[in-house]
Amino acid sequence: MPPANWFRCWRAPEQNARRGQKRGRLPQVVMMELGCPRCLAVNPIPGDRLGDDPKCESCGAPLLPAEPVPLTADSFDSFIRHAGLPVLVEFWAEGCGPCEMMLPIFDAVAAEMKGRVRFARLDAAAHPQVPMRHHLRGIPSLILFRDGTEVARTTGAMEAHALRRWLASQGIQQAKVQ
Repeated sequence: MPPANWFRCWRAPEQNARRGQKRGRLPQVVMMELGCPRCLAVNPIPGDRLGDDPKCESCGAPLLPAEPVPLTADSFDSFIRHAGLPVLVEFWAEGCGPCEMMLPIFDAVAAEMKGRVRFARLDAAAHPQVPMRHHLRGIPSLILFRDGTEVARTTGAMEAHALRRWLASQGIQQAKVQ
């Protein structure tokens, strides 16, 4: 049975005309789990703190580096599964002309899109089992993963504006410049 003064304790959420918010409720903070690119430990991070350059609780490495994360066959599945954000993986190989042309473009777009998508790079020649498992037919290839599953892919070198446009077509927008 509720206390006799329950009507004084409970307040219905009313619309606040000045701010457009409901009174009596705190804003919801979405917690994300980000995998560390160095030690692969899973770190809980509030979603509104992604811009604060969070660090790994285990090893102290930055969780959202501005450069692509180098992946191996051993770290690939764990990193993709615990990324917390969409992950764009570039499959490349040393000695491949289009791949080497794409390296600085991929690095530049990774720095621009920091905090919206995680960029990673896997050497297909050094770790051939991962490209085989994903049925890659050519390099450079880009595969976009969300929640550990592949959602899009493209093959071939592209310029920075084309890469940004392809990411936008997948629902990943670039930060607005003010």
